[in-house]
Amino acid sequence: MRRIYLVHCMKKACSSTACKIYAMSLLFVLLASTVSIVNVIANMPKTWDMMYHYDFMMYAFMHTELIVQVLILAIIGVASWMTFSSLRGMKLGYSLRKAT
Repeated sequence: MRRIYLVHCMKKACSSTACKIYAMSLLFVLLASTVSIVNVIANMPKTWDMMYHYDFMMYAFMHTELIVQVLILAIIGVASWMTFSSLRGMKLGYSLRKAT
């Protein structure tokens, strides 16, 4: 019976969603070890104008090291992959089949 529980737990731990979460967690840990996120938040503009935030993020991204840029792009890629795969699994409420 233990083997059945082990196989069940291994299927859950090695599912595609779990692997995406593991990858995202690893990327966040690598980014946090490379960048002082507290200092980035402290240097952000204290305004509600979103254009200032966009300019700040673009300037910070363009003037950082290559490894940080690669990590940020990888995080965006995995996050979009997770979003699209979860949306693909949803039922949209309509069918393209012809009613009989």
